[in-house]
Formats: sequence, C-alpha cells, structure tokens
Amino acid sequence: MKSGSRILAFDDSSFKNGKSFVVGVVGRSHVIEGILSFYVDVDGSDATARLLKSISASRFLQQIRLVATNGITFAGLNLVDIGMAEKALGVPFIALTRKRPRKGLLRKAILNRPMHGSRLRLFDRLSKEIRVHKNGPFYVQHIGADMDDVRPMLDTAESLLRLAHIIASGVARGESRGRI
Repeated sequence: MKSGSRILAFDDSSFKNGKSFVVGVVGRSHVIEGILSFYVDVDGSDATARLLKSISASRFLQQIRLVATNGITFAGLNLVDIGMAEKALGVPFIALTRKRPRKGLLRKAILNRPMHGSRLRLFDRLSKEIRVHKNGPFYVQHIGADMDDVRPMLDTAESLLRLAHIIASGVARGESRGRI
C-alpha cells in the first residue's frame, strides 16, 4: 500500500435520541476528497451493516485502500465487525485508539446489557482474531492486513480520524470538542 492511497476514516458523535451520527472522511495525504455519513443505534447491532452499506453505495468504493475506525464500537456498544467488513469489501480495516484496548472491561460491559448473546459471541470472535500494535500515540487493532502493509498509511488515517471526529462532534453538539 502506498502512502498516497485513499483512506476512509470513521468516527461517531455523542448520542441523541438513541442514535449516534457517524462521519466518514475520504482522503489521501493532505487532500480531503469526500464525506460519508449515517446514523447508528446506541448500544445497537447495526454498526457493521450501516458501515458496509455506506461504503458500498459510495462513489469512492473502488478507490479506498484502507478503512479506519476509532475503536471497534460506535454509539456505545454497537460493535463493528472489522473482520467481516474486511472480507466483504476486500479492503483492510483497522481500529485506532489512544488507550490500550481493555478487552476484559468491554466484555464485562457487554455482559451487563440485555440480550447480549450475539454481541458477546461477536466480541469473543473479534478478541481472538484482532492483533494490537502500538504506533506512536495510538494502538492499532487489525485483522488480515499485516502491520507492515498498513504502517505507511497510519499518519494519514490518524489525521482523517481526527477530522471525522471534529465533524461528527461539531454536527451533533453544535461545536466540536474532545479528541480521538
């Protein structure tokens, strides 16, 4: 993968009326080429389907070489199946976080939710498949793609994730705040 390859980065907003606004930013190097957006249910199970639908319907689909998300959940505990998404689109997916992923705490949070069965099975599968690497201030979670293949695009992915966060937060709250 080249450093000038197109990347699509997604982040979600705060919650309102049981929904969270998700923004995707398409870009390469220092060029922003497009924005995607959709809503997901707070603590729901629609994140992967909505993400795939958004990307599949996008005019950027054939150009995307990497998809990055801020963690493996949107809207609380709405898990993104990055392994299934990678297979469905044939594009590597990574999840970036500032804090080291704490699988035990996430698993406990899932167990405390009603109707946690399928979500728990998905989480347990992802926990076995996901590899975690530290890269600068971020932890990179990935399935499939080798870290050496992804590494040249991480700076751009991080920048696009920041922009997605600023846009999602600004739209949902009226002013952006926080950081990824």
